[in-house]
Amino acid sequence: SEDGDEGYAWDVQVWYGGDIHRVWWKSEGESTIDGDLEHAELQLLYSRAVTPYFDLQGGVRQAYRPEGDRTD
Repeated sequence: SEDGDEGYAWDVQVWYGGDIHRVWWKSEGESTIDGDLEHAELQLLYSRAVTPYFDLQGGVRQAYRPEGDRTD
């Protein structure tokens, strides 16, 4: 954490599907041990393979930040 409190961070990615079509759930963030959320981000994405080495992804993202939450 920025103010010196003990904390933890996470960065998680989970997907379901095959090589062509996939649904992704991604999450990352930081929090202090006493439960104060520094920031967090959640994403739900659909991924489609276009070529063997290139995928397109689209979806929704929810960001939790001290200056205000945001949905994209």
